[in-house]
Amino acid sequence: MMVRDTLAATTVEPSQNHTAPTQNQDGTQQLPGKTLEHVEQQNRVQEQQNQVLELENLELLGQENELLEQQNLEQQNQVLELENLELLGQENELLEQQNLEQQNQVLELENLELLGQENELLEQQNLEQQIQLLELENTVQTSTDNLTRPPDKTSSGGPLHLWWPQQSSFRTARPSIPLPWPSPRPCLLPIPLPCLRPPLHLPDPIPDYWTTHLRPFFSQQEYVLVRHTHRQLVHSGYYWGPMEMEEAHRTLLHTPPGSFLIRDSSQPDVFFTLSYHGDQGPISVRVLLTSQRFRLNGSNKAFDSLFALLQFYMESSHRRLRRAWRRERPMTLQQLCRGRIIELYGAERIDSLPELNQVVTQYLQDYPYSI
Repeated sequence: MMVRDTLAATTVEPSQNHTAPTQNQDGTQQLPGKTLEHVEQQNRVQEQQNQVLELENLELLGQENELLEQQNLEQQNQVLELENLELLGQENELLEQQNLEQQNQVLELENLELLGQENELLEQQNLEQQIQLLELENTVQTSTDNLTRPPDKTSSGGPLHLWWPQQSSFRTARPSIPLPWPSPRPCLLPIPLPCLRPPLHLPDPIPDYWTTHLRPFFSQQEYVLVRHTHRQLVHSGYYWGPMEMEEAHRTLLHTPPGSFLIRDSSQPDVFFTLSYHGDQGPISVRVLLTSQRFRLNGSNKAFDSLFALLQFYMESSHRRLRRAWRRERPMTLQQLCRGRIIELYGAERIDSLPELNQVVTQYLQDYPYSI
């Protein structure tokens, strides 16, 4: 009993180091003040750690973003490099194309120069040939002045006999280009019945070298017409001279439809033949000369000149003829200018054109057609 009382009477003093927990109104105990501070400190530490972690995470994210941006920049740089390479490739192609075009232009200029030189040589040769022809014509003209003309027709019913122009010498073979003066061919003129032989004394029989593939002329007017036509054909460029039909057809086989040329006829009674590229291929038609008028074989439409015939069939509705196929291509500048002048002013105004010297006027008159 005394011990119990003693214990009961003894008061226990609270420790200075430990604060007794207090009891809240709801019966729960409240931790002492220092314990709360400790918890708050731990919370702050935890928050700081969380902040540090967040910062570290942000840094990591920033680094990742930088890496991604760097990768994107590298990819963009690669794309730009590829685009630059493509542009360079295109530029190189353009440069190569320009170089090729320049080379082609240089080649074309060289070809034009060569063509110009060839044309100059051809023109020089043509001039030399023309000079030779003029000399020969002068020689022949001098000799033809002494021709003995046949007697006039005295009776309407007299038969036809041959007479020969007097010439000092003739070629023994047919030339590659027909002569611009009368070939050694007889002329058929009305001779009176009593006259059984020509007025000229000729050897009997007639030598073979006087023969020709062409038929005799029927009159002096016909001879003049054929000679004049031949002279203009020589200047036309599409007269091919002696030429077989097969060769003419081979020449026109690969030409555009409507291309045509004039050649010597292989028929003994025809002077010229028209060969052209028709719808079914190359075709040859004889050009007949009747009563000093030209017409195509099988047609009754006649013309005063061979060139009027060609012009008609070039301008007709059927347009069988479209383009003259010249032996020398391309045409020279002089030929182009002559055709244009004739087309604009006409052949009848050549002599009235101002500021044209005699050489140019003669050149225009040599072939006064726009064909």
